[in-house]
Amino acid sequence: YSSIHISFLLLGKPVMFLPYDFELYKEQVGFIGDYDALTPGPKPDSMKSFQRELIRLLKDKFYYKEEREKASRFFNDHHDKNCEMNAKFIVEKIEGGKV
Repeated sequence: YSSIHISFLLLGKPVMFLPYDFELYKEQVGFIGDYDALTPGPKPDSMKSFQRELIRLLKDKFYYKEEREKASRFFNDHHDKNCEMNAKFIVEKIEGGKV
């Protein structure tokens, strides 16, 4: 239940989740929000459904697209020009003597 998918959402790439121990994790650790809403992608519960979902993800680039965009907006404030924004921030700090 890593949060790595949050950064991955910025790339607009498909992602699949394997919550095989969902109930145990939910009980022992918990989640910060609605797991299904914040993990936009298929969640297969068998090898057969895993294979089916994998094939669909590879063939259909729009599969779960709307859900991925919604979750990305929830987690990621900036969706454009992140490198440019970071570079400007660093330069301003260096020029302002704050580094």
